[in-house]
Amino acid sequence: MHFLFVLGLLGPVIDQNFYYVGLKYTSPTFSCAMSNMLPAMTFILAVIFRMEMLDVKKLWCQAKIAGTVVTVAGAMLMTIYKGPIVELFWTKYMHLQHANETTSSNNSSDRKDFLKGSILLILATLAWASLFVLQAKILKTYSKHQLSLTTLVCFIGTLQAVAVTFVMEHKPSAWRIGWDMNLLAAAYSGDWCGADCDWTLCGFMGKAKGESSD
Repeated sequence: MHFLFVLGLLGPVIDQNFYYVGLKYTSPTFSCAMSNMLPAMTFILAVIFRMEMLDVKKLWCQAKIAGTVVTVAGAMLMTIYKGPIVELFWTKYMHLQHANETTSSNNSSDRKDFLKGSILLILATLAWASLFVLQAKILKTYSKHQLSLTTLVCFIGTLQAVAVTFVMEHKPSAWRIGWDMNLLAAAYSGDWCGADCDWTLCGFMGKAKGESSD
């Protein structure tokens, strides 16, 4: 039961909340790029917990190591270095107007928010990778009940998320969802990008091919 508690904490609570806050501080493009670290982080955790064996003499192992190094290095580069804006002919005027309205204090604040968002995205991806590794272990118990495992994790994670929200959010308006984009975003991220499809399919793949293949 404690494994299910940890899975619920890693997925619906830490992963989702950290990713949303990181998305707020950065951008959708940057958040998606950072998510590409997931296979590398899963591979590293699988090696640490001896769920993945390394044989550096084999080509597939060398490819995994090289891919992991390139992925992590690229993510660190994106986090630390923020280069000049690339001017395209249809965005040149928009960038020029934004530059005129932005002050040095705002630039400093934006830089801090960008770094904060990058760290949160890395932590969210790490939680996601940890979920895959732990899920592979629990699937030995629920070998024929992957859907039941997903249901239990979602239920426990929902209870945890509600408790965290009650502590962190004190505005009743935060719980209000109308027939608008907020409802569509919640339904899509919860049903398709979250537990119903994402974690279920990854559970099947983790059982069939191993943790780092996710």
